[in-house]
Amino acid sequence: MASFVSGYSTLTESLVLYNAQIFPWLVHLASLLIFTIVCYIVVFSIRKQLIGNIEALEDTVETLNVRNELLEKKEAEIRQFAYFDTLTTLPNRYFFGDYVQKRLSVAESGYIALLDIRDFKMINSIYGTEVGDEILRELGILMNSFQKSPNLIARLSANEFAGWAEDWDHAHFLNRIADFNALINEKLMALTHKFHLDFYFVYARYPEDGHDFDTLFKHATVAMKFAKDRSTTEYIEFLPSMLNEVEDEERYKNAIEAALKEEEFSLYYQSKVSIADASVFGVEALARWHSKSLGEISPAKFIPLVCQSKWVVPFSEWVIKQALDDYPALTVRYGHSVELSINISPTFFFKPHFESFVIHEIEMRNIPFEKIILEITEDIFLHEVEGVERKITALRAKGIKLSLDDFGTGYSSLSYLSRYVFDELKIDKSFVDNVVRDKRALALFESIMQIARTFNYHVIAEGVETREQLEVVRNVGCTNIQGFLFSRPAGIGEHPTVDTGKIASILAE
Repeated sequence: MASFVSGYSTLTESLVLYNAQIFPWLVHLASLLIFTIVCYIVVFSIRKQLIGNIEALEDTVETLNVRNELLEKKEAEIRQFAYFDTLTTLPNRYFFGDYVQKRLSVAESGYIALLDIRDFKMINSIYGTEVGDEILRELGILMNSFQKSPNLIARLSANEFAGWAEDWDHAHFLNRIADFNALINEKLMALTHKFHLDFYFVYARYPEDGHDFDTLFKHATVAMKFAKDRSTTEYIEFLPSMLNEVEDEERYKNAIEAALKEEEFSLYYQSKVSIADASVFGVEALARWHSKSLGEISPAKFIPLVCQSKWVVPFSEWVIKQALDDYPALTVRYGHSVELSINISPTFFFKPHFESFVIHEIEMRNIPFEKIILEITEDIFLHEVEGVERKITALRAKGIKLSLDDFGTGYSSLSYLSRYVFDELKIDKSFVDNVVRDKRALALFESIMQIARTFNYHVIAEGVETREQLEVVRNVGCTNIQGFLFSRPAGIGEHPTVDTGKIASILAE
């Protein structure tokens, strides 16, 4: 029994001792387990958060990439819009200027060329803007096919284009332009509306005509004005003398206001002759300018300047009033049946008060409306059709006659004959000059006469100066003549330069 107790006591002591030894270890193990669990929970939470952040970051990066692509696309669109023409896709004026300025720093020589489609407004008026845009798009395709660095072609505005070519000799440059012109017309003939395009083409040379873009472009622009003023489609190179002409024009423009106030303008009258009965049946009022400071100035020079100035309306009003005031004296000279023709500028024609002004001035003087002929040019038809028809109708309702002046010089004069009613067609002097030496022009003249007979129009051949021209015109059947052969313009107080005796004498020769 004692031994059992002793053994039990020993076992108990051993267990106590064992428990005393294992308990700290268990506590430590539990702590480690709890720590591990906590760490796992924390790590899992952090991992989950990191995965979420990474996914969010990836989404953000993807979003930023998409936005960057959109931004780059938008920047490209803005650049395209800012530096390229939307219709033709050619570089525009701003790109052209920046590009050429940079090329000037490395090129040894070069050319700035300007190209302008002649009568492009007329094309839009006759065929519609859709056809005009089609032509421009086709030109854009052709011009882009010519793009070869470092040379460049750009579109400046509606029908104006510019080119830069460098390090070509002059002959090669002109040959390339001729090839380009021929190719354009060859391609455009394939369009639905087949016609030949004419271009004004001018250029300035680097470094001869300037060392920076602005100077070269200015000089090329001056050359373009020179070409348009002379209506020439030859290749025109800028010359320093052209600047003198521009300066002269500015002096003339500045003198127009003073000329109106000082009554320096006057009217001369040129007879319109019927070779059928050797009579004068009408006269045309022609403005003349004798400036006190500038001397005698040609109408070919000052009339376009007046029409471009702010004085075109007061000048036009003065012409009408003065011509109507002179009408009684003209009837004394040529008889009461004489008709008075007055030229009307497009700017004045489209003023709101134009019709009422003309009608009022005629009524004031008790002149028969049917004795007044208003001469208009094709430029008027570049405006909207309804406005033109409204004004023509109002004038004709009163009996005022209308004449289509400079017929044969425009883009498609024949198209107007079926749309508007005229009393008279005036064949331009340049056309009359051609019928003598050009069989095709003569054939066209004959066709015009046939059309005129169909519509019962009077046809006046302008600028007849030689007997050879008279014979050709007469053989075609045109019996109404205006030109130096029969009559030079004369002032109202001067002795008439033509009478029935002189007409008969010329016709008899």
